[in-house]
Amino acid sequence: MTDKTKILLAVIALAAAGAVIYFTLDKEEPVELDFVYKCTECGRVLDLTRNQVASEMAELRDRYPEITPMGLKIECPDCKTRTCSYALRCGQCGEVFVYDSRAEHPEMCPKCKCNPREQSE
Repeated sequence: MTDKTKILLAVIALAAAGAVIYFTLDKEEPVELDFVYKCTECGRVLDLTRNQVASEMAELRDRYPEITPMGLKIECPDCKTRTCSYALRCGQCGEVFVYDSRAEHPEMCPKCKCNPREQSE
């Protein structure tokens, strides 16, 4: 094999590798929304990623070291109050309701009375 052929093959291999990298990096990964919060003042529903919730928690971690996503209150972008609470979205009717750990059935949808725990059994 001549030196020109070797150089040509190397250039083709590099071009192919570049094309593979370009086309695989160009695709955006779907963003998974892991958390739902609902404003108790205006009713706004926020679908948040894990990174967004972690960022909100990091701001409060010094004052509240034991904070969890369920105890987090987020500022509502509409009414500007810190009243967005952890919520659940009903798998049956789609209703979004604030999770209240003090309730007898905190995961039961107030609209259709569906309980996700009972459905999975």
